[in-house]
Amino acid sequence: MRYSNEFYFVTPGGLLALNELPVECGLIEIGYAAFEDWKVIIKRQAGFFHYDPDFTRYCILTAPASWRDTPGPTWQFAAAMLRNQRKEMEERPPLPPRQQRIQFEEGMRIIP
Repeated sequence: MRYSNEFYFVTPGGLLALNELPVECGLIEIGYAAFEDWKVIIKRQAGFFHYDPDFTRYCILTAPASWRDTPGPTWQFAAAMLRNQRKEMEERPPLPPRQQRIQFEEGMRIIP
C-alpha cells in the first residue's frame, strides 16, 4: 500500500461486511446471481456495477477506496528490486525455450 494511490479487496459477494473493511481500502464484490437476486444486490453498489444476464455474473463496487497521494518509488527501491531479480536469475535460470530451430541437412531444399 505504500506505493499505491488506491487499494481494493476483490471478494465473492457477501464475504466481507463493510465494518470489517479497513478504512483506507475499498471493496469490489463479484459473483453469480439470478435476475431477481440482482435487484437486491444492486442496492449495495457505490458507483460501478455490471451484470451479465447470459451468465448471471455480476461485479459491483461496494465501497470506494480513499485516494492517497503517495510518492513514487525511490531509486534505492528500484535498485533493490533489480538486484533481487538478478539474484533470482542466477539461482534459478529460466528454462530453455521449447521451440527449436529446424536443422536442414546439406542438399535438402525447402519447397514453397
